[in-house]
Amino acid sequence: MPFDRFPLVRSPTLNHMISSLQASSEVIPGKLPAGRRTVLRALGNSWLTWLPSCAALLVLAGAFLVENHRFDRGLSVTIALSAALAAAPLAPWPAIAFAGLTVLGQSLGVVPGPLLAGVWGYGAVPLLLFAATLALLRQHQGTTADGRVRRMPRLVRALLTPPTSTALAGTALCALIATACRRDDIWMAYYFPPVVGDGRLRPAVYWVFLFLMAGAVCLAAWGAAVLVHRARRSADAQLKAEATVQAQAVELALQSERERISRELHDILAHSLTVVTAQAEGIRYIALQEPETARESAGIIASVSRTALRDVRHLLESESDQDAPAPGLQDLPELLDRFRSSEMPVRLEQDMVSLSPAQELAVYRVVQESLTNAFRHGQRAQGAHVRISKLPDAGVELEIVSVMDPHHHTAKPERRPGLGIPGMRQRAEALGGSLSARAVANHFTVTAVLP
Repeated sequence: MPFDRFPLVRSPTLNHMISSLQASSEVIPGKLPAGRRTVLRALGNSWLTWLPSCAALLVLAGAFLVENHRFDRGLSVTIALSAALAAAPLAPWPAIAFAGLTVLGQSLGVVPGPLLAGVWGYGAVPLLLFAATLALLRQHQGTTADGRVRRMPRLVRALLTPPTSTALAGTALCALIATACRRDDIWMAYYFPPVVGDGRLRPAVYWVFLFLMAGAVCLAAWGAAVLVHRARRSADAQLKAEATVQAQAVELALQSERERISRELHDILAHSLTVVTAQAEGIRYIALQEPETARESAGIIASVSRTALRDVRHLLESESDQDAPAPGLQDLPELLDRFRSSEMPVRLEQDMVSLSPAQELAVYRVVQESLTNAFRHGQRAQGAHVRISKLPDAGVELEIVSVMDPHHHTAKPERRPGLGIPGMRQRAEALGGSLSARAVANHFTVTAVLP
């Protein structure tokens, strides 16, 4: 996920969140480890392609070592079945059909029977069934049947789709193997002495025995393919779920960071621009009559602008949120002096309290936002009262009371999320506290409790 392309100022907190989320898991698509682990991962993902070919080579080698074959006519059956095994991942149904025709040729006497060809080559059949079943299941996964298949009865549709279809094909291969072995009388007489007497019953019994023996091996291979496919699907689903959770976590981190930056910028710029606007309006009227007062107002504008620029720079460019100096209780007198210099008297009552940096920042921002709202929407000449009280349970209670201007209807709490009073409430709740804003008579009171 290209996080660098997000249209958002990348603050240190956001960088740390994203780095932690990326390091916590290795499920991001396209991000494979380098070096040896990359090779192992690539081989693991393509094992169904190369493993059957290796098994086919082992079957051929076993024919030379176990049955002492040479490059003669009897080796043709083993070569054909090994070739079908190697082709199974790429062309499952043609490979099964080719193996079936090879064994059928033994039954018809077209190719050498078990006596000349041996039975070692039949070991490729269960391996072929395993590879073909797994390949067909992977091909069928995530695909939908065409209209003709959908119109078929459910039973017929189930018989035509894997793994049922490969089970039927494996049954047919086992029946052909049993038939080919039973038709070779010399081989049967050598390996299976007559223990059930003569007559028609003996061939039938041995056919059933050979069919069950081959079927047991093929059934084990077929079942292993189904289990491997289900395990792979489960692993893929888990990886997909982890990737989804990670993406959602990153989105939540981005949203949280956006809201934090939005609150900080609102609190910084709303207060600063309000004071700057008030002072600039005053300068227009007193620039000629009271130049000294005009110079003081210009100095206040410059000071407030520098402070706002410093706060914004610390918010967006600091190397660490912990290292960035955040305003706190020690900055409240300077904040109140700005409002007093703009003809809004503010009275402060403060108990001796010990707060964490996060709590001090929350107190400062709540006072700043409340006084800014009072300055913009209330009666400035009546001023405001700020009280910071220590609670018995080591918490702190903050109360800001101002006089409302009846001509301003915007003295009600703002409705836009993340700004104004909702932003102050989010600050308090983030620290486990609460905030309320209410209008009683002609007074507007903001009360915040921080544990």
